[in-house]
Amino acid sequence: MGRKHQKTFALIFEKPDQKNIDWDDFIQLLLFLGASVEPQRGSAHGIKLNGEYMVIHKPHPGHTLYPVELKRIREYFTRAGITKVE
Repeated sequence: MGRKHQKTFALIFEKPDQKNIDWDDFIQLLLFLGASVEPQRGSAHGIKLNGEYMVIHKPHPGHTLYPVELKRIREYFTRAGITKVE
């Protein structure tokens, strides 16, 4: 399963920002990295990884991450000390 997570991680950091990163693939990557993901009100999800916390909204009606969120996600991974996926 590591290769799929590596691909998802690479897509998040790819430029120009990708528009085809599946929400479920993103969540599976987070779980693989040891994050806890908790649904909150509405489409919000709280994510905690390596002591860092963020809230992100599940996309709807589509199922791919909003490109505008990718900068926040990249910054979050950096704060959490995630620089690569093995």
